[in-house]
Amino acid sequence: MTYKSASPHNAPAFLLLHGFGGGPWEVEPLAEALRAKGCLAAVPTLRGLSGSSRREMGHHSHEDWIHAAEQAYKALRRQTDNIVLAGFSTGGLIAVHLALKYQPAALIFMSVPVRHWDLKRVMTNLAEDFKHKRADHLRYYMKSAVKFPLRALFEFKRIQIRTKSRFGQLSCPCLILQGLDDDTVHWKSAERIKTGIHSQNPKPEVTLEYFEPAGHVLLHGPASRQVILRILKFLQDSCIL
Repeated sequence: MTYKSASPHNAPAFLLLHGFGGGPWEVEPLAEALRAKGCLAAVPTLRGLSGSSRREMGHHSHEDWIHAAEQAYKALRRQTDNIVLAGFSTGGLIAVHLALKYQPAALIFMSVPVRHWDLKRVMTNLAEDFKHKRADHLRYYMKSAVKFPLRALFEFKRIQIRTKSRFGQLSCPCLILQGLDDDTVHWKSAERIKTGIHSQNPKPEVTLEYFEPAGHVLLHGPASRQVILRILKFLQDSCIL
């Protein structure tokens, strides 16, 4: 886990959570942008969720993922009371559970999978491969199909199902960011998250924005700069930065 220097207890700090089979690199560009603003940013590697070891992924439950993220949250709370959660993909599902327990200042969702795989986009990508006589997307999809152990895939489905009904319990300001050309997470997931959050009264502030082209890993895709600028604007508008 990486930290900047300690900050006063009213200064904002950020816990950035990576996705399924990924790692801190997925959210590091945002961490760098926040540190450039003088903020404290924590980017933990979540054991069992990181793709560094297929064997390790097969030995951990989604409760372990949440516990690892919670330990990182508690470490941040020893330095500041003003914490913002940001989760990429499965990290966004984990962030919901932390938010319900600890009431952060805000919550940022990036490509969070309420609805998985956009089959129409997958077919479009495969057609592009065929048209240009290449197999880039096909190799990626075939690799993804065998990359993860069944236990890890089962745990992903468990946390996905478990979280779907909990968006309506969130009370903090939320920013939802989604790529329209994301083949891993269906773009309609973002609207479902927004609708879920707004199912309660009073309704918390929710901002939704789509990007295209963007891909799945928003902070490393063609819209990465726009995504970071949009997050910074949200934080300024919410009087966090």
